[in-house]
Amino acid sequence: MNCNEFRNRVADLFDREAGPQMRTECERHMAECPSCRAYYDGLRSVDKLLRPQHSPVEVPRREVRLVRRWMRIAAMFVSIALLGGVAWAVVGYRLKSSQTQTPQSAQVTTPLPLSEGQGGGSSIQFDNVRLDSLLSVVAGHYGKAVQFRDDEAREMRLIMTWNPADSLADFVSRLNRFEGLTLTLREDTLVVEALTYE
Repeated sequence: MNCNEFRNRVADLFDREAGPQMRTECERHMAECPSCRAYYDGLRSVDKLLRPQHSPVEVPRREVRLVRRWMRIAAMFVSIALLGGVAWAVVGYRLKSSQTQTPQSAQVTTPLPLSEGQGGGSSIQFDNVRLDSLLSVVAGHYGKAVQFRDDEAREMRLIMTWNPADSLADFVSRLNRFEGLTLTLREDTLVVEALTYE
């Protein structure tokens, strides 16, 4: 049984009509798949909340089962909608925070005056910053994407000063002076590779 089959059949587990073979297959799948187990546990908690505690009027058993089944289906859709909403909110928050904040590992000092030959304006000092954090700030300023060819380059740590008024070509040229690193601008992407010496 795969995850799609499990999620299509999970509502039947709450009915007494579920056959023992199907119940065994579903339980086996839940034992192997933590995601489906969590999905089932969420539905079970919603089912407990929606299950009537007592029934003052005697209702035929068939109608009770039908109402419960529809309540479970409704609860399943509500829980899916809630989980989707929470996931959407988390993604939106992460995108918004990544656009407005400097990465935590980038220790940016207060603007420093530059000498006249460097284009004037203010510079930003990066102290012992991972290359991926540094490039996310700089590439974001120029509207470029960053692509790392290997993880070794991503984890390099640098100390350098960057002036946002400088051109991207100047920045690439300065970064290529570091030993063991090559940075190439291809269309809208900065491609980073670590150089290995044998």
